[in-house]
Order: sequence, then C-alpha cells, then structure tokens
Amino acid sequence: MAKQRGIHQISGTVNNLTYYEQKYVRGGLIRRVNEGMSGRLKTDPAFTNTREKNAIFGMCSKIAAAVWSQVPSASLNSKRPSVHARTTRFLYQYFAQQNFVLGDTPVFDARFTRAFIDFLNSQIRNKITDFEPYIKTYEENIGSSSTYNITLNPGVMLNILRKLNTEYVSISGRRDASLSAPLFDPAQNKYLYPEVVEEVRQPNIIFDAGDVDVSLELPVSRSLSGFKFWCIQICPMNEINDIPTPNFTRSISLFIGYIT
Repeated sequence: MAKQRGIHQISGTVNNLTYYEQKYVRGGLIRRVNEGMSGRLKTDPAFTNTREKNAIFGMCSKIAAAVWSQVPSASLNSKRPSVHARTTRFLYQYFAQQNFVLGDTPVFDARFTRAFIDFLNSQIRNKITDFEPYIKTYEENIGSSSTYNITLNPGVMLNILRKLNTEYVSISGRRDASLSAPLFDPAQNKYLYPEVVEEVRQPNIIFDAGDVDVSLELPVSRSLSGFKFWCIQICPMNEINDIPTPNFTRSISLFIGYIT
C-alpha cells in the first residue's frame, strides 16, 4: 500500500486517489480508486453474493457499535485493541454458522446471548470474574419486573483495590440495556441500526477499604425481546482539582447477559 510523504497527512478523495489513515499503521496511506470496479460491485449480477455478504457484515458492524457504545469511551484502554473489528468478525462468523441469509432477522436467543457475552468479556483486559469467579455472566428466566442482585464481599474488593493500587473505587455503569434485532430495509438493501433501550442509570457506589459487602441492584429490562445485558465497571478514583473522579482507563469491567 502506498504511503503519504510529508509533514501533513491528509484524508479524502481527490480525482481517483483516496488519502486515509489506518489504525495501528504509522503515517497516512493512499490508494487508487477503481471506478469501473466500484460501479460493477453495486450493480453487476456477478457480484450479487458479494453485495449480500457486505450487507450482512454491515449489520454485524452496527450491532458491535451499539453494544460497545454502552461502555464509556474513556475506558478505551480497558478493552483489547480493535475491539469493534473483532466483535464484527465474531458476529459475522456466528450468523454464518446459523445459515443466515440477507433479509433474515437475527435471533437473540439464549444460545446467542451466552456466546456473545462470553466473547464480549474475552475482549476486556481486566474482568471482575478474575477476582470473583463465582459471578454468573449469564442468567435465564429472570422476572421481567424484578431486579437482579450481585454481592461482592470485602475480600474480593480488597483484591481489586490492590490490583488498582488505590484506597477507594467507584462502581458505576450498572446500566441495563436491551438491543433490538436489526431489521432489513429492502429499499436500501441494508440493515437498519438496532435500537438500544436503557432502563436505569444508577448512581455510583464508592467503596473504601474499610467498607463491608457491596450489593449491586441491577434493573431488569421490560423489553419483550432483544439482546439484554448489564455492563458493570469498577474504577480507581483520582483527585482532580480536589474532586474525586473515576479513572476509566484502568477500569475492571464485566458484561452480564440474561433472558427474561
């Protein structure tokens, strides 16, 4: 791939040359646009299969973006590199195994929820289950009008404090989210962006080394369908202008999926 030279790197398309940057690649890149091939990809019957696969891949990318948008962008360093691309690839491979074809609506059932939650947690550098392995990351048949409680004992929390090298932490992001299945729009020949519904954003809990058990009360979505999950984050607290502020870049996190 041709590289840009010079102090200033540009992006955009001029005539039939496209200038752009690529993550984890130093400097700008440049490529020539094949206008004839671009037109064929959009209309030629020979590329029908390619267009269908691209539309399904785009659907997977939208699901990935919707899920990771529930994690604060400030916590980027707590996730593995290229997490969006990794998640898109996982989803594409999962649906391919289900013989998914263009126009189908993805099914977010128990099988999908378990597999997707396991994958999402594999993309977190430091997980709460590293300190408390008995926390379930998947639950079935949760009452639709109830809450789900998790307790972290002082021993677990002290280990987390030592890991983060801090005296107290913020436990936040205990949000409930329900992700609707993307619907196919035949007029645009692509899938629409999935809707994300949040029930409650609970206030932070501050845990100090001398505190007792931490009890987290997680709200349960009232949505009748969709991929349902909670995202929990434990962050060390920094003093910024004498104001305690969570440091998301060193967070310990966990996704928990469930079926109602």
